[in-house]
Amino acid sequence: MFSVSIIIPVTNEEKTLENNVKKAISLCNEEDICEIIFVIWEKTTPLCLEIIDRLKKEYPLISIVTHRQEMPKIRGALYESLFLAKGTHIAHFTGDPDTSPEVLARLIEKSKQNPDSVVIASRWIEGGGFEGYGKFNEICNFAFQQMLRVLYGKDVHDYTYSFRIFPTESMKKITWDREDFPVVLENTLKLKRLGYEFVEVPAVWRMENREKSRNSFLLKLSYLPVVFKVRFTKKENLTAG
Repeated sequence: MFSVSIIIPVTNEEKTLENNVKKAISLCNEEDICEIIFVIWEKTTPLCLEIIDRLKKEYPLISIVTHRQEMPKIRGALYESLFLAKGTHIAHFTGDPDTSPEVLARLIEKSKQNPDSVVIASRWIEGGGFEGYGKFNEICNFAFQQMLRVLYGKDVHDYTYSFRIFPTESMKKITWDREDFPVVLENTLKLKRLGYEFVEVPAVWRMENREKSRNSFLLKLSYLPVVFKVRFTKKENLTAG
């Protein structure tokens, strides 16, 4: 039976976290939601913790779990929650405006129709786009996507957006090497090389009123070694064994 564990790493998304989660719950079919796992760490603000507690009280019929990660950085948040999740599928979500509750609902519905596939949000298909991203960033992103499409397949238009849903067991099969944001691209590319079908739904990335992104330009440059390493590693070395 199809069920989704929604993973939400939390740091300081105080202005948007509560509204984003409430809207997501209202738009999604609650029967599809196995649980919501909030992943917290040492820099999670007290106000965010209060918001999580309020959500637990407001939605007693939904399993809302708080997990304090032990491994560092984004890898720790995603890897540890992978083995906590009870759902057949996992959706990565955030309290930031760039992960839309409407898109989450579309991802879940598309995943129900394609349960063996990786369903990803795409900014480069009809209905998707950018708001407040900056023309230079859009051009760089487009160029990067074209390189990835040459190396990994033109059936996917947006390899780098971390907003996605996938069969839980698929992520347990692969090796996890990177620690920071590149780990998300690394996992996506490994699943693509291992032959998983990818299905896209449109999404608009919005900057809106948010703090400076933790995903800096220098961090983006660290994606390049990941791209080539995964592409030219033997498939048997991409799996955890």
